[in-house]
Amino acid sequence: MAEQGKYNFLTEKVFLPSKGKPYLPTNPLSNGFVEMKYMTAKEEDILTSKSLIEKNTVIDVLLKSLIVSEINYDDLLVGDKEALTFAARVLGYGRSYETDITCPKCKNLERNYEFDLSKVEHKNIPGMDEWAQSQQEFEYKFPDKELTIKYKLLTNKDEDNITQELKGLEKLTNKTNISYDLTTRLKHIITAVNGNIDRTFINNFIDNQFLAMDSRTLRKVIRDNTPGIDSDVAFTCPSCGYQGNISLPIGPEFFWPGS
Repeated sequence: MAEQGKYNFLTEKVFLPSKGKPYLPTNPLSNGFVEMKYMTAKEEDILTSKSLIEKNTVIDVLLKSLIVSEINYDDLLVGDKEALTFAARVLGYGRSYETDITCPKCKNLERNYEFDLSKVEHKNIPGMDEWAQSQQEFEYKFPDKELTIKYKLLTNKDEDNITQELKGLEKLTNKTNISYDLTTRLKHIITAVNGNIDRTFINNFIDNQFLAMDSRTLRKVIRDNTPGIDSDVAFTCPSCGYQGNISLPIGPEFFWPGS
């Protein structure tokens, strides 16, 4: 529900998928919501800024302009930021989102298929209500081996650090034609291996000892237990009648309707 409150413009409380649980009690994000204003022509200036688009910073600048709660933007968990991004789209252009989609059954391309963004829900994370306040680190023990890994939930600051590190590896990537995105991300996510928190040990483990099947298992565990948006949405194919859930396709028209 829109509120006028202490501002001279309408705002909405946007509830966070994390429910504020992973933040310190002194952090305003621990309230479990962020107050945002409705998008105006000012924010459309941001969305159409060629420079911001080329720098891949347009969404960050947009969200900072819309958030009226006094928060540290870098503290936002990635999944919470994702929820704010969806909220920004709804507050700017409404809940209707039209995009092209290919039916997974008949493979027919359905143009301008309409999705209702208000029906996109937060992920259901098992046991999240039992999380301790300010808990951002979690543990997973592999059931078939003596391997226990601790991992953390990434913040916006972590994502920025990963981006900068990958930029630093561009020369090596261009030389070897190998992308280091996966291992770089794991090195920021994993905080301990069998109780060892030494970064050199952890990095060596990821590069030389972390089996591909175990890496894949851990990534799924992290994905399933990280608060965020549940991007699976209902789809009914107008051509063949297929009904099922698909991953919501996010294209340029998400923030640039009619582009």
